[in-house]
Order: sequence, then C-alpha cells, then structure tokens
Amino acid sequence: MNQYDTFSSMRLIDVLKQGYTLRFLDLPVLVRFENGKFLVSGSNFTLRLDQNGFLDTYGRYTAVVADFTQMIDEKKDEEYYAWRRENQ
Repeated sequence: MNQYDTFSSMRLIDVLKQGYTLRFLDLPVLVRFENGKFLVSGSNFTLRLDQNGFLDTYGRYTAVVADFTQMIDEKKDEEYYAWRRENQ
C-alpha cells in the first residue's frame, strides 16, 4: 500500500484498522483508528466516532494514506532549532 492508493466507504474501515492514518482528498482532516474509535482531527478539532458515526459523516469521501515525510522539512526544522539555541 502506498500514499497514492485511494480508499472509500467500507474499505476505509479495513485500512484504518490495519493501523494506517488517512487523509481525505476533499477535506483538511486526518483520521486514524485507536481504542475502538475513529479519531478525526482537523486544525481546530478532534472527533471520536464509532463506526456508524464515522461512516455516516465521512464514508462518502475518498482518502489516501497520510504521508508525514512531506509534512516536515527536516532541514528547516534543524535550522529553526539551531537559530533558537543561539538566540536564547
């Protein structure tokens, strides 16, 4: 499975229960399965939904595996912390 595979409806459930974090193509949220609940996180909220609530709310959207390597620029991160150490 790679970041370009897309999932919708009941396939979302299977992929999430395998431990993957997904992001929706049309929504700025991430979703993962933890402790029997579906955790949907946006910039200002986190929802904990059961399977029916999750499918009712998000089942019509298409998702892909979240690729966190593209979200963090290691070089900029290191530059920031180096600058911060120097200026404290």
